[in-house]
Amino acid sequence: MLDTTLMVVEDDQVLRDRLDRILGREIRQVKSYSGPTEALGDLENFVPDIVLTDIKMPGMTGLEMVKAIRQTLPNIPVIIASAFSDPDYFMTSIRLKVENYVVKPIDVEQLMETIETIVKRLQAQKLLKEKDSLLQQYKNIVDLSASIVMINRQGLITYVNDRFCDLSNYKRQALLGQPYNKVWHPDMPEGFFRDFWKTVTKQKVWQGIMKNRQPDGSTFYVDSTIAPVLNVDGTTNEYISINVDISDLILSKKQLEQDIVTDRLTELPNRIKLQQDLKDFDDFTILMIDLDHFKEVNLLFGIHFGDRVLQFFADTLRRMAQPFNISCYRIASDEYGLLAKSDRRESFRELVEEIKSEIETNPLQYEKVSFEIDFTCALLYCDQEKYNPVEQLQSTIEEAKTKRHFLLEHNADALLQKQYEENFEWTKKIKSGLHDDRVVVYFQPIYDIKENFISKYECLVRLIEPDGTVVPPALFLNAAKRSRHYRELTQTVITQACRAFSHRTESFSINLSIEDLTDEETLDFLIVSTERYQLQNRLIVEVLESEGIDNFSMIQTVFKRLTDAGLRLAIDDFGSGYSNFSYLVDLPISFLKIDGSLIRTIAEDSNARIIVQSIVMFAHKLGIKCVAEFVSSEEILQIVTELNIDFAQGFYIARPQAALDGCFCRTEE
Repeated sequence: MLDTTLMVVEDDQVLRDRLDRILGREIRQVKSYSGPTEALGDLENFVPDIVLTDIKMPGMTGLEMVKAIRQTLPNIPVIIASAFSDPDYFMTSIRLKVENYVVKPIDVEQLMETIETIVKRLQAQKLLKEKDSLLQQYKNIVDLSASIVMINRQGLITYVNDRFCDLSNYKRQALLGQPYNKVWHPDMPEGFFRDFWKTVTKQKVWQGIMKNRQPDGSTFYVDSTIAPVLNVDGTTNEYISINVDISDLILSKKQLEQDIVTDRLTELPNRIKLQQDLKDFDDFTILMIDLDHFKEVNLLFGIHFGDRVLQFFADTLRRMAQPFNISCYRIASDEYGLLAKSDRRESFRELVEEIKSEIETNPLQYEKVSFEIDFTCALLYCDQEKYNPVEQLQSTIEEAKTKRHFLLEHNADALLQKQYEENFEWTKKIKSGLHDDRVVVYFQPIYDIKENFISKYECLVRLIEPDGTVVPPALFLNAAKRSRHYRELTQTVITQACRAFSHRTESFSINLSIEDLTDEETLDFLIVSTERYQLQNRLIVEVLESEGIDNFSMIQTVFKRLTDAGLRLAIDDFGSGYSNFSYLVDLPISFLKIDGSLIRTIAEDSNARIIVQSIVMFAHKLGIKCVAEFVSSEEILQIVTELNIDFAQGFYIARPQAALDGCFCRTEE
């Protein structure tokens, strides 16, 4: 039975009844009328899909009725059934766009074939209309959410939607017919267009971030997806570019990167920036300056005056170091650093004497009182990458104060020899610990702030001495990395952690270094262990942000391999090293662990709080959860909760434990 409705208009009652009876068996609904007037009068109640009508009938012809129906239903199919062959009627039917005719006496079989043909056409039109409607809805949705550009095979713009015009600040007429690179910023890499065009002309989809420029020179960024539009024969005449405005995200990223490496009080680069700059030098000279008795200054004169002292000293350093081409940093509360490439020890000695003389001659004037600033210096020339110069200079500063020296030079050679001896001893202890099963995993709970329960654990390696002393990794891990036992150490941690959680439901994390990520055997071992213990979507790999991710393409490949295997990824100690926010945008990161140096001081350091707040806002925009490390008090937990951080970890929540017996639960005091 045909799923359609048919209006039959015929003044011959015998024929009308016959058609009613026969067609009623083949068509879902057939309604018959004795004349045009009756049919038109019922049109409000019955709107047919098809009209079958005679031509010559009393009062009104069938063609006059069709003309009246076409005023409200202009596209309704009409079948003319008549023995009447007057040319005038024939021409009128053509003008009314009547395409279907049957001759009386009616051949019912032929009539049904005509109706079936019309029904198929109507169904195809309906399907096409539905698809057009759906496509239009898709287009409307895309237009509302993205900026659209169409380009032809010559790279010329053929279409832009309103949203792209608003974003680019170009009039539509100024873009149509122009090369697509008209809106690109000159900073776009050389060869970018060639590489992108090579991709899409191979009928592949290109994705990436584009830096664009408005007519007035202002910059905007888009996350762009460009795909070929295929013809029926598989060829391509046009390409569609769908662009999402990420300008706010990119600009906030740049501002946040700047905030993280700048001390807000003095506007000098901070310790994080110093660590970044040290990585750029093969050899360097570094000087640390510590203000003497600064804590007493704060206690006696107040924090406001202490801030004024810090600003005054920073301004003096900046002004006097500039002629020497020496960079200045504020390393900690009352510590400053000076850095230069190569061996500049003589210049540094000269500079600190000039700084001392300048401050003695022109001391800080505050409320008509002169205030002299005393300080102690430690100097180091380094052409090795064996140790952290800042940490070593801090110990040298203490030695200088003990000996009452104004300037003390650090003995790097003696330190290296001492470190070689310590590494040798630790290597022996690691080997023995692995052999005797004294390398173990401790578990530290991670508290879900919003849900108020322990949802995760971090797995931390410990070395147990024969006498039972628990040795933290900070003492032996660097030595382990330089030994042939490091891979075995990592695999031991992976095995113990996977076994511990194989019969539990919580997620857990393991720390991996850059050395681990570049070791094919370790990666294979990790993935196989995940599959063996069925820990997909529960095992989280933490990667230290402070180590830097230099080979970005390699890291992308490794991270994709890990996520394809069902592992999730976290950046650890974020804010301690490069703080490269492009990692967060371009890598499949699930968690961001904010460095403890920021969380530890967040209760009293407004700068740390501002930086953490910015990091959290940026991460959440990308759908990344944040973890606060070193939560050591109720006050800090309250602050990280106010900052909308998702998880908390630290001694206030729970200390690392040797066993997972029972269930950790944070309780109120």
